[in-house]
Amino acid sequence: MARLGSRIALGLVAAAVAGVAAAEGSPVQIGVAGGTGNNVNVFGLQAAWAPPLDVPSLQRHAVEARVLGQFEYWGAHDHPDNRSLVDAGALAALHWTMAPASEYKPYLEPALGIELLSHVKINGRDFTTAFQFGSQLAAGIVIPRCCEVAAFVHHTSNGDIKLPNWGLSYAGLMLRVALP
Repeated sequence: MARLGSRIALGLVAAAVAGVAAAEGSPVQIGVAGGTGNNVNVFGLQAAWAPPLDVPSLQRHAVEARVLGQFEYWGAHDHPDNRSLVDAGALAALHWTMAPASEYKPYLEPALGIELLSHVKINGRDFTTAFQFGSQLAAGIVIPRCCEVAAFVHHTSNGDIKLPNWGLSYAGLMLRVALP
């Protein structure tokens, strides 16, 4: 799985560098993300869609609503039982461009949503329920005619709807390219 993930990531990077998949203003992006936390490595694929909304208050502040879909593989470092699981989720995000007139556009992107886990245990951590809530904060930069690159922190938890609720927090990097 890690080898496949590396190939997908390299393909997306190559496409971004070549400008093949870059289309500024495109409402749809695809990407890869990877991170680690609590002795769990996380690798995922992501799709982002910016629906065409006409909300003057958001536009005035260079904020764009986005819907993020993600599919992630979690792999444990050092626990012999419950070594992996799959996480699928949908998050609502607000993408705030902090310098919209700049060539390289820094941004912040908070997101909240729901996630479903294939298993409720990993690396000795017990999530108790497959239904989880996800929260994420990304800080990155839009590189013209190329891609978005960001660092992020992500937290997955069932919100104490059932105990125990260990949750998982991890930090990572993501790369997104726009579809033409």
